[in-house]
Formats: sequence, C-alpha cells, structure tokens
Amino acid sequence: MYLILAIANAVLVAYAIREGLRDRPFALLFWAASAFFTGYPLLVDSFFCATGNVDIILWLYKDSADGIAPLLDSVILNRACSFVLAFNCLFYLTLQLIGGRQPGWRTTTLSLQDQDTGLFVAIVLAIGGNLALLYIVGYEFGGLTESLQQRASYFGFGSDGYEAKSRYLRSFANSFVYASPFATYFGIRRRIPLLTLAGVIPALALAYITSQRPWLFCVAGVLALNTLGPGYADAKQRLTGVRNYLATPARLLGIALLAITTLFTSYFVRYERSDTYSGRTAEAAGESVGSVVLMRDVSIFVFYWTIDAVPERLPAIGGFSTLQIPATLLHLPINFAPTEQVGYYLALNRNHLTDSTLHPTVYGYAYCDLAWAGLVWALIMALIIGSAERYIAGREQRLFALAPMMSMLIAVVVRGSPHYGITRAWYSAIAIGAIFFVATLARRGDHSSVVYE
Repeated sequence: MYLILAIANAVLVAYAIREGLRDRPFALLFWAASAFFTGYPLLVDSFFCATGNVDIILWLYKDSADGIAPLLDSVILNRACSFVLAFNCLFYLTLQLIGGRQPGWRTTTLSLQDQDTGLFVAIVLAIGGNLALLYIVGYEFGGLTESLQQRASYFGFGSDGYEAKSRYLRSFANSFVYASPFATYFGIRRRIPLLTLAGVIPALALAYITSQRPWLFCVAGVLALNTLGPGYADAKQRLTGVRNYLATPARLLGIALLAITTLFTSYFVRYERSDTYSGRTAEAAGESVGSVVLMRDVSIFVFYWTIDAVPERLPAIGGFSTLQIPATLLHLPINFAPTEQVGYYLALNRNHLTDSTLHPTVYGYAYCDLAWAGLVWALIMALIIGSAERYIAGREQRLFALAPMMSMLIAVVVRGSPHYGITRAWYSAIAIGAIFFVATLARRGDHSSVVYE
C-alpha cells in the first residue's frame, strides 16, 4: 500500500511542478523542495522496502544504520506516505482556491519606472548586504561583541540592554543579507557585473563561514527563477507550455548546472567548514556527498522517527511550536517552554538517530506538533505562497524582490524549520519594503526619469 501512496504522491508533485513552470513560480519552488527533501526519498525507500532491498539504503548510511533500520518498516512507511500525500493534496487544492496564477511570469519585462526604482533598491541592498556581512562577521567571530558591550555603558544601558539591542541589530543585518540577492537579479537583467557579484557575496560568504545552508537558498532561488523566467525568455513570445520552456539547449544546460552547483555547494559548506559538526572524517564526509547524488537528505529519517514516535510513545506537542511563530513576528510577550518547541523536543527524545540534523521536514514538524491536525500547515503554506503569487501580479520587479525571501523561506520550512524560515523572511520583507517605499517617494518628488537603452 505504501508504494502505491508514494507513487501517487510522486505523480502529484510532478504534475504540480509542470503547473508551476507554467504559471506558479513560488509554488514551483515549494514542489521542487518537497520532491528533494521528501518525495523522492520516500519513493525510493518505499520501493526498496517493498522489494526487500533495504540493505542498499543502510549501506548508504552505515554510520547510522542501527538507528535507521527499524524505521524502514511497512507500518511506518504507510503512515508517512499517507500523511505526506494528504498534506500535499490539501496544499494543492487550497492553492487552487486562493488563485494567484501568473501565466506570463516568464515573459514579464521591467518598465522604465521599474528599472529606475529597481536600480536604486539594488544598489542600496548590495551596499547594505555587504555592510551587514562585515557586522555579522565581527559580531560572531571578530570580538565585536565584547567591544560593543564595553561601550554600551557609555550610552546608559547595561549588559541586559546591550543583549536585547544586539539581537535586534543581528536580525536587521540578517534581513539585508537575505534580501541582497535582488541586486544580483537586477545586475543580470541590466548586465551590470559589479552589481551582480555584490548581491551574492554576503550570502555566499556567510554560508561558508557559518556552515549554515539557508544563506545559499536565497541566492539559488533568484538564480533559478532567473534561469527559468525573464532572464532567458523572449518578451515577444508567450512561453506557456513546458515544451516551449524546455526548447533551448542553453536553458536545459543552465538548469542542470544550477542544480548540480547548488547541490554540491550546499554540502561543501556543511562539511568543509565544520569538521566536528557531525563527527565524520573527511572520508565519511565524501561518502555523504556521494549519497547526495542519489537525492537523499537525512531529514527524511527524522521524519520517519517522528511518524513512529508520535503519538504512540511520545505525545504531540500540542501546537505550541506553531503558536510561537506569530508571537515572535508580532513581538508578543509570549515564550513557550523550550520543551514545547519541535527542535528541542526532538533533541531530547530522538536517541541520536542522526547527529547531523534536528529538522524533520515540514511534514515531520507538523506531525510532531499537532499529529494529524498538523495538516493545518498545508493551509498555512498555501496561504503564504498563494498570497505572494497574487501580490506579484505579473510585475517582474515584485517577483524578484520576493524571490530571495520566498526561496529561503520555502526551502528552510520544507526541510523542517518553519520558525526560522518564516521569521527571517518576515524581517527581510520589512527591510526591502521600506527601501522600495523610500524609492517610490523619491520618484514622486523627481518627475524626471532615467531611460535605459
């Protein structure tokens, strides 16, 4: 039964990806992330389990084989496939009700006014992102924390006040780094190499320095949508079908190179910069990189563990992890106990299933927090993505202003860290929205316009 469910989910995801190529850019990112982190591994595991070849999977992850072997069970896979298929069906249907289709998203062009405003915003974000990079590096690694704390007393607040203010400054700096790839998009479109490079430096540098891959996702999303969309599309041609979209060898080559580069860069920054992160030797890290070629992220095993443990051995958290997200966004004085957060809950109870991640995919996060009621997360994600697609409304500038934040949000949420993804995207949206607002006011005060050849 589980193999049939896994195949049904794969068919749904493939159809949804085809639809996304046509008229749903952000839904396309969701379905691609879902296929990578959950859909394809679930299909492969179901096939090997049904055919009695589980040893192939265990060989790929022999360091964790003792913990993984009990999870490759027909009962667990039945539950996992059922929950994923129900979640994806509900997400797809809700997205259809919300609307927001953008049939011409790959052929939209910048108006002269958009080009003028976009150039201003791109320059501000490129400069701000690189300044934020310097601040974060100094804050985390350069002793800036102690220096600022010593000077805090000069301004009348002690260490507690400094800690509170420094957290806000760090969040502000993060928002600029996540938004700065907009400058890369604009630089590609206007053929400004310096702007193109300046937009990706902050995120790529922090990904390498901190070994945190979410920084990569905001860059990958912009490059992916640019490769799929206006960056290569002929504005005089309506590309409404997948066949036309895949018609050129250059487009196929660009997609393949981007996918391969993102895949290996993601794991390079994890293992190269963090020798002790997972206790692996360089040889073992190489084997892990090799397993990635088979489209496998270890978060799928944390999902299996969650499906097996909740609610039989462990009670669901009760929705407190979900409620903490709006409380954080609105700065409400509500802080649930650490044991009521999914990541901490898994850290306490997973029995060292895998040392490399606490992320159970969005499906495991929803199930751990609310059991089957966690399907509400399908509605939440559909509302976020559908609202974003309605907002862009064929405006290329809006599409790529949101692309860095939405690509980071979607990838991080689907892998299993909704709190981090949504809050970081929220702060970035505020920052880039404020810059666009200032740029619009400046244009109203200056009726002259710049004409771009």
